[in-house]
Order: sequence, then structure tokens, then C-alpha cells
Amino acid sequence: MDGLVLSIDAGTSSVKAGLLDPEGRIVSRSRRGYAYATPRAHHVELDFQVVWKAVAEAVRELRCREHPLRSVGLSVLCPGMALMDKDGIPLRPAIIHLDRRSVREARRALETIGEERFLAVTGNLPYPGGCSAASLLWVRDNEPSLYGAAYRFGHTNTFLAKRLTGEWGMDPTNASFSGMYDTMRASGWDLGLTTDLGLDPGLLPPIVPCAAAVGTVTAAASHETGIPEGLPVAMGAADAACAALGADVLEEGEILNATGTVEVMVLSTGNPVSSACWLTRTHAVPGKWLILNIIPTGGEAIEWVRRQFYRELSHEDFFDRLLPQVLARFPTKVRMTPFLSGDRTSFRQRTASFAGLSLDSTRDDFLAAACRAIVGEMKNRYRHYEEHWQPAGRIRCTGGGARALLELKRRTFPKVIWEEVGDATLLGAARLAREAEASFRRP
Repeated sequence: MDGLVLSIDAGTSSVKAGLLDPEGRIVSRSRRGYAYATPRAHHVELDFQVVWKAVAEAVRELRCREHPLRSVGLSVLCPGMALMDKDGIPLRPAIIHLDRRSVREARRALETIGEERFLAVTGNLPYPGGCSAASLLWVRDNEPSLYGAAYRFGHTNTFLAKRLTGEWGMDPTNASFSGMYDTMRASGWDLGLTTDLGLDPGLLPPIVPCAAAVGTVTAAASHETGIPEGLPVAMGAADAACAALGADVLEEGEILNATGTVEVMVLSTGNPVSSACWLTRTHAVPGKWLILNIIPTGGEAIEWVRRQFYRELSHEDFFDRLLPQVLARFPTKVRMTPFLSGDRTSFRQRTASFAGLSLDSTRDDFLAAACRAIVGEMKNRYRHYEEHWQPAGRIRCTGGGARALLELKRRTFPKVIWEEVGDATLLGAARLAREAEASFRRP
């Protein structure tokens, strides 16, 4: 297939957009940042109207009409739970994966359904923030008028697809983190779970395969973004699944490490095993699953240290010069638990802490401790893969902060071969876009 595809990666703190050629090379790219909000303790929200504005600005910068564009693909943060009206307008800010407000609702959901049934069907427990059913229950109980006014529930690409095409949808990788989808069989919504949880099944959008066209770009979306009207838009996938696809983490036992706001390890398998210790979702490729071990606030923990202790340094000086120097030194005596935003596999409100401080501790000790806590937690969770699967012995790593921690990871995992992959989420979304365009038939 000739021509370019537009790849859009809407993350937790920024959107990246790129035009990619048939060989997967990025011809041009753009980026726009935004910030999530923490209006109350344990509440973490993202205004999807702000996200849409950033998407439109980033895409307009690429001047899509000047290129032979064929299709559009989406990669998105997950979960990003939104309630929308008939036109796809969010009724409130989206509740995202860092949110922990719904502990009470999550526990009640677990009591109602039972751990065995949740794991057998969804592959996951209804952890606060990490399961959109728990967030939906919180909105139903605390904002009943908004819940009653909602026409559809959805995740980030549900919203983006609606704005781009006017059509509703959610892909299986996002649905896997809803608490209402049959993840272990990838067979669609489990309406029994939804009803038993006391949620309205009518809110559920249609399930659309990751590489299928959810619709085509409308005239209104074309006007806002500069994308030619009528181009097919792939439903897309959650960012970790897109990154795994873009990094060619497809075979049994292959692992991807994505460094971003959170630190994620994902193992590809055709043999999904559910557990309370990790998260299970479908892969962007049918017939495969991903086993996720998520270290909360991975890159964000390092960024937190930078904001608190190194404000005089530029972003480049901190990450390119200081961080490698600090990590090359002898281990610090200061220790950290890396739970600045809780734990995605815990109902308990876990928090971060530093220990081992003394009068001679410096800010570099805090930085080294944060980095070693992240990588140490990765090593602890890697053992899950060794116990239940056979890791391939190679980890492909991607993300904005991948290189900063790479040498420390190599020292911590001496028997593992580490390979860097740039722009894996954009590459994965582009592959989905090409598949959607290839199978799409214009009327």
C-alpha cells in the first residue's frame, strides 16, 4: 500500500501525532502537552475536551491535506473512563488510571461478583482506577444526575473515535480493563456481570476490533483537524497493546518494557493466566493476550523528584547529564517504596515513603532511591513471568524515559538482552491503521 498513515497517541500528559510511510518510518511528527487534574485526594481526572483540542492542534501541524494520506490509527491511555451524551460530549472529566477514589465501590463490586468469577471472566479484579466499572459505580452513587444523563460510557478512544467519525466503539484491549468484558475468551461484553454490578448495559458501546475501521472522518472533524474527509479510522488500542504491536512483541514469552508516566512490563502469550497479582488484557492481535505488571508512577516518580529538588536544571540537563551520573555511582543507602499514586493491583491505598535518611543524605540520594525502587519493583514482578511462563530472555524497551534507566536495568537483569525501540506506540497505531485501510471498502 502506497501513501502515509496518521498515527495519534493520546497519553496521560501529552498527545503525539505522526505521519508514517509504508516502511514504518516517521515522515513528520508533532506533540502537544496537557495536564491531568487532582481536584481532591485520590481523584485524578483528565478533561477530554482539552485532549481533543491538543489532538486537533497536533494533527493540524502535520498538514495532512498536503500528503497522500490513507487512514488513521489511535493509541490511548487506559483506562480513561468517560460518560458522554448522544453527541459524544463528556459530561464530566474522565477518571483515569491514576485515580483511587473508588476503593469503596471496588470492594463492593468484589463482594457482589466474587474474586473467582471476576478472574475467570475479566482476568482482573475491580481495582480502583484500573477498572472502569468501579469508577462508573462511583459516578452512579456520587453524581447520580450525571449518570442518569449519560448516553454512553467509553474509554479514551471511544471519545476520539466519536469526535473523528461520529460512530461509537471500544476495542477489546480497552474493554479488558472495564470489569464487564470477557477478557479470558475475548468474546464480548458480559452482560450478566454488568447487570449484577447494578450498571446499565445500555451504556456499553459496540466492541470494534482494534484493526477495524470504526468509521470515516466526518466533515466537521476534517475542518477541525485538517484530516481529509472520508478517511477510515481504525478503532485502535490501549497504549501498552499498541506499543507491544509496534515493538513486535508478539510471540510467546516476549516482553516489552514501556517507560512513561508509569513503568509497564507486558508479556505476550497465547495462554492467559489470571491472578490478583497482575493485570490481563487482550493483545491488539487476535488470539493473543498481554500479562501486565505495572509499577505506578514510574517515570512520574523521577519527574516528581526533579520538580521537588532540581528545579534549576533544564529537562535536558537533568535527564541527559545528571541522571546517568547519579545512577553510575555506588548504591545509595536511602530506600523508597514507589507508590506515589497507589498500586494498580491493590485495594489498599498504598503510599510512597523514603527510609534510611541521615544528615549526610542529599537530593541525589532521593533521585537514586526513586530509580532503584522502580527497577527493583520490576525485578520483583518479573518473577511472575518466570513462575508461569517462559520468558524469551529479551526485553524490548520504549518510551520517553527508556534510555535514562536502561543501564540500571541492564545491571539489574544481567541475563536479559535489552533492545531499544523508538516510538513503539505510534508504530503500533500505524500498523492498525494500515490493516483497517486494507480491509475497508468505501461504499
